[in-house]
Amino acid sequence: MNMNISRTIPIFLIATILVFGTTVSMGISTSFAQSYEDSYGKDQKTSNLNLQKVNCNNIIKNGVDSADEGTGGGDMIKDMTNEGDDGTGRWSGNGDKKESNSINENIVNFCKNKNNKVVIVAEEEPQPGSLTVKKEIFGCENMDEIGANCQPLQNNSPDWISCDNPTISNNVFCQELSEDLFDIEVLDKQNNQILQFVGSQQGTTIHNLEPGIYTVNEIKHQSNEDQLGESEPDQRECNTFQNFPEGGNLVKQNPMIDYSICFEYEDEQGEDCTTNAIAAGEAKTCIVKNYISEAIIMEFP
Repeated sequence: MNMNISRTIPIFLIATILVFGTTVSMGISTSFAQSYEDSYGKDQKTSNLNLQKVNCNNIIKNGVDSADEGTGGGDMIKDMTNEGDDGTGRWSGNGDKKESNSINENIVNFCKNKNNKVVIVAEEEPQPGSLTVKKEIFGCENMDEIGANCQPLQNNSPDWISCDNPTISNNVFCQELSEDLFDIEVLDKQNNQILQFVGSQQGTTIHNLEPGIYTVNEIKHQSNEDQLGESEPDQRECNTFQNFPEGGNLVKQNPMIDYSICFEYEDEQGEDCTTNAIAAGEAKTCIVKNYISEAIIMEFP
């Protein structure tokens, strides 16, 4: 049986193996290397072995060269590594005969140690990634019962204060601007929407993401009633005067409050997270930060 050494065995595959010529056994293991490492130490060079089918009985009795006595084990052993074989059916180990003999001896010892138990080697499939998107709202000390004027502050100013901070958390402009008034979407590399959701402090996590590039976007609607709306004047002021990448307008309806909102996207390290490169098994967090640039109460309840 000829095997392509670059081929991996899916972790979910359950194979049926013939052991001792008559006994059928089934099993799953993460890797030959791990199994051998547990018994013989981490210095064994078995990390690339992909063992699909071995008749341990033949190996112990006759050695590695004769493992294919009607079982196909010899061909399989030749193909167990990326190094190929040296024409003898042994693992070549890049042509190092001493290393090759050592590895073949290790295989025999492995079979002896495991008492002919069948081990199926499988390289784990890449785990999916995840992206968590949170929402945080900021104001400033220059907010009273009638209006808020935080426009003099640049986006990197230390004078921005989280609306959760007791210093301003009781202010009407923070209290009335809840996170769920904002809609957020995550797009894939082709700008296809994966999910749309409302903002929240705890965040929304998207699981099972394949490795790739994902964009976080706070949606600006055509209407600004109880949602973030498009506004060229607010966009220009946020860009020009406060150095924010984005801006918009939101009119809260009860009580009626007109907000000028600047916003940006930052991860937990303070880096821009508009686009996120998600690797296999990686979990990332992006925070959409909204800043109350200006606000005024238009109608009291």
